Amino acid sequence: MYQPGGFWWFRTIVDVMNNRARFIKYISALIQFRTREGHPDVPALHIEILDGVEIRLGAWVGYVRQRYRGSKLNVEHVEALSYVDGWQWGPLKPGPRSNDQRNREILVDRSGGSSLQQIADKHGLSRQRIHQIVGSSVVEPVKAATFYLDGFDEGRPVVVEQREVADVDA
Repeated sequence: MYQPGGFWWFRTIVDVMNNRARFIKYISALIQFRTREGHPDVPALHIEILDGVEIRLGAWVGYVRQRYRGSKLNVEHVEALSYVDGWQWGPLKPGPRSNDQRNREILVDRSGGSSLQQIADKHGLSRQRIHQIVGSSVVEPVKAATFYLDGFDEGRPVVVEQREVADVDA
């Protein structure tokens, strides 16, 4: 039967072939990632390079897990993914794995007076991530201070004297 726009059955066959090829491409990228990293826990924003092509692997892994939870994932795909060593359908622990040694070095650098940007550059992380690591550490008790103000300069208070008052537990 002819339908406007071409042969509907041909498009259906092409779509099925494209879906299979796309799945093979993504699972190949997942296996490459698993082989290199030692686990298949792909970060959400990860892009894998496979044969010179960028594959948005993190987004695909999230999509596949979502389809699985909704019972909308092809049985063949479920079976293929179950053969990937270490594959989990979830729920996964959110966030990156902790690097305790690196985090200790960051805390030492910060207590030594290094700026967040200097530490970020040294460890290849963002300033925000450094701030999260430094902010989550145990804070030493600090001296409380009383500030005596002498008016304002352009909307900011002007401190004329500062006295340490007592130790405060953080």
